[in-house]
Amino acid sequence: MNRRLIFLFVSAVLAAQSVGLCDDAPLADEPGILAKEPVTAMEHLDAAIKMLQLSRPVLAKQYLAGLLKLNPDDETLLEIRRKFGTATLLSLSRLENLQPEGAELYSLANEATQRQLNDPKFAREVLKGLYGSARERDAALETLKFLGPSSVGLIVKDLGTNSSPEEVLTLNLTLLQLGEIAVAPLEAALDSPVSSVQVTAANTLGRLNSKRSVLHLLAAAFKKGQSPAVVTAAKQAIARIEFEDANQAIKVTEFRASEKLIAAATPHFAQTAEWTPDADGTVSIWSWSDDSGTVIEHHVSPTSASLFVGEQWCRRALGVSPESAEATTLLLGILMARDVHAVGWDNPIPEGPGTAHDLGLSMGQPVVSEVLKLSLAHSNTAAAVVSLRVLGQIGTRSHLIYGSDNPPLLVQSLRFPEPRVQFLSAVTILQLDPDKPFPGAPSVVDVLSRSLNAAAQPKVVVIDPNTARASRMAGLWKTLVINQPLEPGKTDSTSSPKRGRRTCCCNLNTIRRTFCRLSRI
Repeated sequence: MNRRLIFLFVSAVLAAQSVGLCDDAPLADEPGILAKEPVTAMEHLDAAIKMLQLSRPVLAKQYLAGLLKLNPDDETLLEIRRKFGTATLLSLSRLENLQPEGAELYSLANEATQRQLNDPKFAREVLKGLYGSARERDAALETLKFLGPSSVGLIVKDLGTNSSPEEVLTLNLTLLQLGEIAVAPLEAALDSPVSSVQVTAANTLGRLNSKRSVLHLLAAAFKKGQSPAVVTAAKQAIARIEFEDANQAIKVTEFRASEKLIAAATPHFAQTAEWTPDADGTVSIWSWSDDSGTVIEHHVSPTSASLFVGEQWCRRALGVSPESAEATTLLLGILMARDVHAVGWDNPIPEGPGTAHDLGLSMGQPVVSEVLKLSLAHSNTAAAVVSLRVLGQIGTRSHLIYGSDNPPLLVQSLRFPEPRVQFLSAVTILQLDPDKPFPGAPSVVDVLSRSLNAAAQPKVVVIDPNTARASRMAGLWKTLVINQPLEPGKTDSTSSPKRGRRTCCCNLNTIRRTFCRLSRI
């Protein structure tokens, strides 16, 4: 009988809860849902989490809004992060029903953490605790775990100083205790110019059995001119990961190491690498900073992350095989794409000292031609555009228009689906002044025609055998016609990078000869 009553009572409670789970009424309609309404920031967040557990996101959102109205200070935000954990705050920032409050709370907590990390006094106090009593060590370790991957930067910076062997051992042990969160920063630490930091990073990655770090370790182990201590540590780490025995380091060879590093860079050049953005649309990447003397974290867009990581893999490949033509080509392509991404499509492509454009000019036509081929193969519009600009200055028609490629390289680029590349390919062909028919020549006329008729906007083509006079006339037309205010009811399309207003000035003889030849084919 008692068992039956207990069963009925539990069933009634569960039924009541299941009804409540479907109810998402406003807070005013739910008096007494909490024994006591929250007052402090901590209580507001606790209440919001309880409402989520009851599947009542509207109530949770209201409690989060109440928390933010309290304008919590850094100490409160850090206490919230310490109690509830970074994972909880990240989850709140990703729940659609809790926005924008969830994302704002996560951002505030991150900013408070960063301000604390930048406080030298705080860093000294935390690291000092690692060398204290057992209780002080536990407290310091908990603080470092709470800070997450950013705490690794504090340890790495301390490793770079003149630490005693006992201190180094303590810091190594601390990195191991941090576990998985230390992996990405330690991979960046392999690029440190301080060999002791590299050795520690390699040893720790090996003991953490970080399989994702094998390529980083390969680059460190076989980089030309690398310190013998780093080479040994990196090889042992790879052996520990792949063969479960550091004594098998002799099995770790340089065979195809450069190819593997290039293969890691290629998806980033093609912008096909997979990233998992945070709530603000950015991803986290780590790099070594000479200025800071440690590893630092960057929050950037997936595109920027791929350009940076791809460049790093290419440079590591060249560190292993400095004569690698494939790595050189890929690196130049990434640098070209990076320059375009830095200024945006609405601005001119960067030229001059220090730019990828000038680097391409110095490397010559064969390398830049390979960059163009690679760009077309991997649909990298930015790199294709810059390489075409370079080839227009240093290329030869015998190679680019009549070359052995089937079809010729510039004809391939004419068929590329991106209009920017098509137009610049046609312009490059005109600059090279073809002197005989070639396959695909009519496409040049088609591309230029489409470009001139791409939008309802003023366009002027100035043709004059005198280049200086043509330039002056083009400038006059731009002032008198193209820059005039639009008529009522018409829209300005200059914001479109594909359909911007153009004024072209060309040499009369070049235009006449080229178009006559193209028309006869």
